[in-house]
Amino acid sequence: MSDLMSFMTDPQSLLSLIVGVLAFAAILTLLSSLGGGEKLEGRMKAVAVRREELKRRSRAAIAGQGGGMGGLRHTDDGFKKRVVDRLNLTKLLEDPQVADKMAQAGFRGPKPLTTFYFFRFSMPFIFLLVAAFYLFVFNDFGLAVMVRVTIVMGAAVVGFYAPNLYLSNRISKRKTSIMQAFPDA
Repeated sequence: MSDLMSFMTDPQSLLSLIVGVLAFAAILTLLSSLGGGEKLEGRMKAVAVRREELKRRSRAAIAGQGGGMGGLRHTDDGFKKRVVDRLNLTKLLEDPQVADKMAQAGFRGPKPLTTFYFFRFSMPFIFLLVAAFYLFVFNDFGLAVMVRVTIVMGAAVVGFYAPNLYLSNRISKRKTSIMQAFPDA
């Protein structure tokens, strides 16, 4: 027992033991890397096969989604698009700067543009109906009929400008957030 204790407390013995263990670990590491090449090649081949499968699926999904056109562009085929096309609102409510304003607000593509034209057309009617219902059915505030009609027409005008106001607010909020994101030089 005393021999073991003297061996464990002798710095020369401990150093030789540590060097021996480290040399054994280095040899073991080198030998294990020599035999593992087949596993790496197999994994690399499996990754390549999986990547090709995912590419094929993605291309098939894009081709199926685009109506046979096979592109990444988004199309707008919803209810709002049908209303805008049927009523020809892009010509009727044409604003040459609306696409630029939409991009400044962060709305890109045909869907937001169609949505903007749809709401620019429908909001006057919605505001008119809400104001008329409130003033003629719910509470008339003791106002004369012509004053209520004037208020209802004013609500329709506000409804026409509401999408533009919303868009300008979104532009200013986006500019503010961008300016806050970048520090001053």
